[in-house]
Amino acid sequence: MIMWTPLDSSLVEVLASVRTLSLFLALATFPIISRSDGSLTMSCSDQCTCNIESHKLESFVVNCTEITSIPEDIPLGANELVFSYSPLLKFDLADLSHLRLSRRVVLDHCNLSEFLSHPDLVKQLPDLEVLDLSHNDLTTIPAGLPSSLRTLLLRHNSIKVIDYQSELSHLHNLEELFLSDNLLPAVKVTTFYNEESQILMSSLRKLVLSSNKISLIEPGSFSGFESLSALTLADNELVSLRAGVLSDLKSLEHLDISSNHLTIIDDEAFQDLPQLKYVDISQNRLTSFPRTLPMLEWLDLSHNLIRVIGEDLKPKIYPIEVLNLAHNPLHCDCHMRWLKELYDQREYLVKHIEISDKDFIPGCATPETLADETWDLLGDEVFKCSPVDVHSGLTDESADRDMTTRIGVVSDTTIQLIWSSEAPGFSSRNILIHYYVFGHRSATMKWIEVSAAQRDYVIRRLRPSTNYVICMQVRKVSTNHQHTIPSPQVSLSDCMEVATKDPKPPILTSRLEVLFYYVLGMLATFIGIFASIGGFAMLYGIWNSSTQWSARYVGVDTYLDGTTYPTDEPVTKENKPHRD
Repeated sequence: MIMWTPLDSSLVEVLASVRTLSLFLALATFPIISRSDGSLTMSCSDQCTCNIESHKLESFVVNCTEITSIPEDIPLGANELVFSYSPLLKFDLADLSHLRLSRRVVLDHCNLSEFLSHPDLVKQLPDLEVLDLSHNDLTTIPAGLPSSLRTLLLRHNSIKVIDYQSELSHLHNLEELFLSDNLLPAVKVTTFYNEESQILMSSLRKLVLSSNKISLIEPGSFSGFESLSALTLADNELVSLRAGVLSDLKSLEHLDISSNHLTIIDDEAFQDLPQLKYVDISQNRLTSFPRTLPMLEWLDLSHNLIRVIGEDLKPKIYPIEVLNLAHNPLHCDCHMRWLKELYDQREYLVKHIEISDKDFIPGCATPETLADETWDLLGDEVFKCSPVDVHSGLTDESADRDMTTRIGVVSDTTIQLIWSSEAPGFSSRNILIHYYVFGHRSATMKWIEVSAAQRDYVIRRLRPSTNYVICMQVRKVSTNHQHTIPSPQVSLSDCMEVATKDPKPPILTSRLEVLFYYVLGMLATFIGIFASIGGFAMLYGIWNSSTQWSARYVGVDTYLDGTTYPTDEPVTKENKPHRD
């Protein structure tokens, strides 16, 4: 067995110098042809071609596709070796000994059974950073890979199980791991983590697990990925994303869970992910918008089953710079107008993203008048709610009995429901009624059960000026009038949207009340009149008194007939003139 020891810094410098020197020797030895793309091509072997980027001498690629053995005349300075499409390739321990300076080796589409029989073969490349073993029939990850690896590609194989302890635990420098198109059925706590030795993949930044058979991800499976910034789980068999599955990924920025079978995303699934920016949940079966999201830059929810997004989610959606809702069966009524207005504000984004219009612009599925219309061709005014006159095909599970429903009297706090059916035995059934404020549907649904023979029901104590969703179903007779039961399967055809009216001031209907307020008004009028007269009288008295007081002090007196006379002295009894 060949053993390699760590290289000290001086030896590394010597090897780097040897690589550079050998590259110049290769340039001087082999005939060179300049290419239009700025690279240099040389005939460096009878079976291989060497390419060098003229502006980057460190990129020295030796391409030896479709070979049966490794040529001996490969230049020493090659740092990238490509042996693709060589199913008959035979290895010997000495084959790579003169290529120990290579940093990248590509062995895709090769028969690696002979290669895997020599676990120390790759160790002859102590500087190896990138190894591509894609498109082979590998059932396990080869053991004994060099610890210098930074990128490992194992795409399109048949790997079902990962033995972390023997296969990956020593790859402390690994930054990218590609395991797409394999047969992994689940991601468990032990898949990338060894509990006994507490081994962590702390350097891993990108993990690609797309196109496997993954239907389960255990919470804590990614606990060792403290540096992971990109995770791809696309094209698997996930039906739910539970809380705690991603909570350890504090550095996660890119998450791709598209093309699964997701119907449920827990409210806490994206909590504690402060760096998350780009999320792709397209091509799933979601019927509602995720309620708990960090401040994202990109969210792709296209190709789902979302019909309505409540305005209560506006604080969550507004910070998202790019939101893709294309190919959802959206119901375009007044409840979606706010989202249409938001789309109008950001329509300019269509010109700056690499997505076709048909895959980005939302469209309407209902109502029928707007079916198949895209939002870029519609004005906000067409997003309106029609008067309620709903004919819902509400049926008993044991018999197909159609029921016609309509809304009766609607006030600010009440809504009357009226139903009828010509089906035999309909009156012996019960009607289940459930209602909630639009956008606030609870997980535990409380249903009211009334007799179908009653023909109507009034929902009371509602909020004024509020949109409600009311669902009705036919059920067999129950002994309880009002209780909590397991939620029936409710479809949109079972429900209708109704808005309560604005609150109005109280209307006086009693004649006695009218008379009382009339007398009270007249009394207030008389009091006002008398108060005004008294006020004027008081003002006149004050004015008259002040006039006589002023006359005494300015030398003016007044006769009884109203005439006045001036005097230079204060008027006294002695000098006051008398009239004859």
